[in-house]
Amino acid sequence: MQSKQRIRLAPNDEKLLEKRGFKIGEPLNSGSFACVCRATYKGEPIAAKVIDLEKTSEEYRLKFLPREIYTMKKLKHPYLIDIMDILVVGNRVIVFMELAEGGDFLDLLHRTKALPEDRARYFYLQFGDALRYMHSLGFAHRDIKCENILLNRAKTISKLTDFGFARTCFERNSGQRMLSDTYCGSTAYVAPEVLQSQPYNPLISDVWSMGVVLFVLVSNRLPFTDRDNKELLKSQMDRKYQFNRNLSPQIKDLLNQHLNPNPSTRINMNEVLHHEWFGVARQDSSNESPSTSRTATGHDD
Repeated sequence: MQSKQRIRLAPNDEKLLEKRGFKIGEPLNSGSFACVCRATYKGEPIAAKVIDLEKTSEEYRLKFLPREIYTMKKLKHPYLIDIMDILVVGNRVIVFMELAEGGDFLDLLHRTKALPEDRARYFYLQFGDALRYMHSLGFAHRDIKCENILLNRAKTISKLTDFGFARTCFERNSGQRMLSDTYCGSTAYVAPEVLQSQPYNPLISDVWSMGVVLFVLVSNRLPFTDRDNKELLKSQMDRKYQFNRNLSPQIKDLLNQHLNPNPSTRINMNEVLHHEWFGVARQDSSNESPSTSRTATGHDD
């Protein structure tokens, strides 16, 4: 990340935002062409992703940004970060969204180390259902990692975010499935077919990335740590990862199905959420009263 610098807007642009009820505050983090800032909407705390178009590439402006905006407008789910508005202000695109004050999973693991299986399962049922929803509408995320799953202040709700590489996987007119030929995502989380730069099904590649996230949550380390892409690919294909000794047979089986190097036989998100590892959570849920159940999976007020 680059140094955090406060966003400076022209006076007329600030007035335009204020008329709509928005005000941009201090930066939370920044990258090469975008900055996420604290913001307010009618006095209530939210977040704003500010994209400086002058610092972006032509490919990003013509290809990735339109996809990101289209995806954010189409998707609504309790465990996806809620997008409030998207505005073009001068040479910037500003995405106003809900504020996740609990940081991301890496922040959580820095404080707690590996999560117990029951807590990892609790969170996975949230962001996993969000991804299943995306897949059901034909959208792939393509950048799933611990940094892109955010938490509320109480650390009880996890939400998937950052749709910069998201895309639809079906041709609009014919409805035929389209393969992706764009390498994207964080290397430690991407599937072997992505590393091989072959046309791939991004829905199934997302499942691999979810497996890496789950592995990190219960182990507090990555399953594959090779820095060289060729060595990383070899480790993936040879399944060179080791489980913590105290993990249950059920989660080991689930992780093996996530981290299957053959995309044609890898599990999909519908199958994932029907795996026996989630049976305990479903049994617990069926024994709760309706009010208790809503509290366990409810949203921030």
